[in-house]
Amino acid sequence: MVGAVLVKSGRIVARGYHRTYGGPHAEVECLAKYRGSFDGTTLYVNLEPCAHYGNTPPCADLLAATPIQRIVVAMADPNPLVSGKGIARLRASGKQVDVGILEQEAGALNRHFVTAIAHQRPYVHVKIAQSLDGMIAAAHSKRRWISGPPARELVHRWRSVYDAVIVGAGTIRADDPLLTARIEGGRNPAAVVVDGRLTVSPDARLFRNLRGRQVFVCATRRSIDRRNRVASRLEKSGVVVVPFRSGERIALPELLRELYARNLGSLLVEGGSDLFGQFLRSRRVDELTVFIAPIVIGDGVPAYAPNRMPSRRAGFDNLTTGMIGSDIMVKWLRSQE
Repeated sequence: MVGAVLVKSGRIVARGYHRTYGGPHAEVECLAKYRGSFDGTTLYVNLEPCAHYGNTPPCADLLAATPIQRIVVAMADPNPLVSGKGIARLRASGKQVDVGILEQEAGALNRHFVTAIAHQRPYVHVKIAQSLDGMIAAAHSKRRWISGPPARELVHRWRSVYDAVIVGAGTIRADDPLLTARIEGGRNPAAVVVDGRLTVSPDARLFRNLRGRQVFVCATRRSIDRRNRVASRLEKSGVVVVPFRSGERIALPELLRELYARNLGSLLVEGGSDLFGQFLRSRRVDELTVFIAPIVIGDGVPAYAPNRMPSRRAGFDNLTTGMIGSDIMVKWLRSQE
């Protein structure tokens, strides 16, 4: 997520941002909008200009060829393909380059990207909506919603900016969700279903009418062999069935490595209790949001499967809390390293 502004005499005279993967970078869009003299201009950009050929030519080369004399970069790019090379190219061309202004804010803005590059796995955001007594669903009820409309709208906005939403097979069976971003201008994320034993029905709404959307079902090789008809039906509908080492369960580290290899750099974990517990136990959580609704369910499904929870106490420091509609929102962010 990159933005650039061109400033002259204390005024912003042009701005641009990277709108879509493969499209013009922020610096390119910004300069294309400016028709005046570059004398006395400064370009501000929140991420180091790229120095390699990807889907577009290097922005560092573009800037080096302009009369702009000063460039302010909030943070260096952690991508090894860039990682200081863009800054070095600009300085070699005679530009004044200042680095590190609002660096923490820039890192927070691109925390998905930074985490994925640094750890070679997707950024993981666990989202839980629960009642006051810790339930995510009633045992014998068709009620689908725990949190209120404002919290649900926020989640749909999150879906629009994450690479994928991930759920367990139990969530598909219980709720039959679409996992789409139902907001104006929203972008539907890819969907990942963790189903080691391949128990989902190919008739679930998620698997019908994909219309180009990526949907993955992750299962063990043994289960795929046993239920090859189910796997074949899913694949005929356009679903990608991803095989994992045999056994009854899929190991979380292996799952994250595979999803990262498939260009999924950020995950929004939406259920259910077994998957929540696995992620918390693994300590591979970068962001945790818990919506607590003002209701008591009683006989229900607990938010966390006890046998999947950490075997020792896990603390969360620097929690923030607030209200969203009638729900309490508790949030934790892993400190940027």
